[in-house]
Amino acid sequence: MKHNRLLVPLLVPVQALLPILGSIPVQALLPSLWRGVPSRPVSVYTSDVCVLHEPGRPSLAGYTHPEQPARLKRLLTALLRVHTRAHLNRLNDAFARARLFRKAKLDSDTIASPGSRAAVLRAAGLVVRAVDDLLGAEAAGNGSASRRAFVMVRPPGHHAERGSPQGFCFVNNVLVGDVETRRVAGMLITFRRPNLRRRVAILDFDVHHGNGDADIAEPDPTRLYVSSHEVPNFPGTGEERGATGRHRTILSAPLRSSSGSAEFRRAWRDELLPAVRAFQPEAIFVSAGFDAHAEDPLSSCRLSDADFAWITAEVAKIGRGALPIISVLEGGYNVERLDRSVRAHVKALIDA
Repeated sequence: MKHNRLLVPLLVPVQALLPILGSIPVQALLPSLWRGVPSRPVSVYTSDVCVLHEPGRPSLAGYTHPEQPARLKRLLTALLRVHTRAHLNRLNDAFARARLFRKAKLDSDTIASPGSRAAVLRAAGLVVRAVDDLLGAEAAGNGSASRRAFVMVRPPGHHAERGSPQGFCFVNNVLVGDVETRRVAGMLITFRRPNLRRRVAILDFDVHHGNGDADIAEPDPTRLYVSSHEVPNFPGTGEERGATGRHRTILSAPLRSSSGSAEFRRAWRDELLPAVRAFQPEAIFVSAGFDAHAEDPLSSCRLSDADFAWITAEVAKIGRGALPIISVLEGGYNVERLDRSVRAHVKALIDA
């Protein structure tokens, strides 16, 4: 086969991930509260609702989304600016079938369970909350507030295209966050704030090309998407090295199978990071996938935790370290290793 197929994902309980941050001075914003005081300098957002999305296991009870109507309405508005109505209708149909039959397939890899609707909406909603907190603090002139966030949620999002859920992904969490960035920017103009967020860069180091990120970002010249990823591998896109798209704002640095630290760092140092700097973004989103790790079952790349720390530190330096950075969890399927990779990533966000 030309491309490796995605396997049924391992369940990564968010409760199990929380202890990895034990020695890091950040505050996790837990689900039933939804809001909290952002820590400095990095805020971490997560939700135990996200573990209710359990593809392939029929044992979970249904779950009613707990958010207030106003927040849900705003989130759904953001979703409609990212995805087609047909896409969202298809998701709703799958969620309804999952409540009845315990499981509903959108494709062979993307499977809804009774808790999926709540998890999908909460994951996207926490990205929206992170944007509100970071940019809202800036608008209020709170220079000491957090300017970096890690949103530790599932299911992931970077394979969800405008009209198609796929590759474990139901909605595109990062692009929903980008839409919220622009909404908040409009409010800043209304209140005569000069710091409008027009140019947003999306950086993706997941081992799989973020075809969803690229698909949704491509028509808009104020969005830059850059990615390193293994080829050949799922989803079979991003195999052309260099810039593509009508505005040349989709940039790929394919990595051969068995690529390690040297190849990964060279791709970012020589190709991707210079393009991001030249673009001069005013905000950065990171599709943070850790499945290029040497011990991950879904790739043959040979990265280490040190590589994830390195790329995170390099990203944090862009714009003299002053840009808002919102990192969102994507892949990473070795439960025994994921905790250390995420710890390295968050620590680098703090230290850089």
